[in-house]
Amino acid sequence: MSENNFIANNEAVLPLFLRPIKGADLVRIGRDNDGGYLVDKRSIISSEFLLGFGIYDDWSFEKDFIKYVDVPVVAFDALVGQNFFLKKLRVALSRGSRKSVYWFRVWVDYIRFFKGRNKHTKKFIGNDEKDHHISINTIAKEIVPQNVENIFLKIDIEGSEYQILDQLVAMSDRITGLVIEFHEVDIYIDKIESFVSKFPLRLCHMHCNNYAPLTESSIPPSIEATFTKFDVENDYVEDLPNPMDQPNKAGEEDYSISFL
Repeated sequence: MSENNFIANNEAVLPLFLRPIKGADLVRIGRDNDGGYLVDKRSIISSEFLLGFGIYDDWSFEKDFIKYVDVPVVAFDALVGQNFFLKKLRVALSRGSRKSVYWFRVWVDYIRFFKGRNKHTKKFIGNDEKDHHISINTIAKEIVPQNVENIFLKIDIEGSEYQILDQLVAMSDRITGLVIEFHEVDIYIDKIESFVSKFPLRLCHMHCNNYAPLTESSIPPSIEATFTKFDVENDYVEDLPNPMDQPNKAGEEDYSISFL
């Protein structure tokens, strides 16, 4: 494969409405590779509350966030919990797998982190009428104290984000910053455009998840978008990925991005 073909095959193409604006004070928080995000530092330090939608086995973002500002953390994920991690540990031990060390560490870290003000709620984000689900509207009314006006949200819920975009717009006056992963971008591009046009926060960073190959039209299947409530420059970011970005899949080249 020639160098030119490699560059072309590694270049993602996104519509212009997803081009981020310069001027955010970006910092990277969360673990290396998958699970870390670039966010506006001003959004972090002005926050009074952190909501994490989707954690599975990684709450490094939440751990790094509260190093900047000591706020309560409430995470939502119906798939995981102490019993889930213990089951993973037992299975790994029964097979003599080296993953037993990993799942032991995850289990211990889960117990240590989710206590006191930091809580994990075993529910999916979505519609209140569904079993094991909770809406953002209910979270905003019943879980986040009403005197809290500055909330940061981290959202990676594997496609369910499209069910809650209108709810995010409705509570946008309480949001200091948002990092959200959009899945199946080529299918839901119209919904993403509608959200970006209605959501008053500024799009300040864009990163492509490199776990899946680009589509035939060079659209990345998943993107990570960061929004901030703070003022940014009246100009667009020229080169992506940012030097602080890391490929989600370690050892694989990150996607560069063109906007058309």
